[in-house]
Amino acid sequence: MIVEFTASWHPSCQNMGHKVQELANGLLDGTKIVRVDVDQNPGAAEAAEIEEKPTFQFYKNGEKVC
Repeated sequence: MIVEFTASWHPSCQNMGHKVQELANGLLDGTKIVRVDVDQNPGAAEAAEIEEKPTFQFYKNGEKVC
């Protein structure tokens, strides 16, 4: 699973989101992408220690791998 921490108003997040979706559609068969808007979910962003946008975290079998 890829968790993308983003903000709807942030231009880099908007541009990156499209690229991540293309990657997932073309290369990552079976990989889920979850987008978390840091403005709508500040608790999740804080728990994940997000300081910059966009930020990507990768999970395998429920554990963060990077």
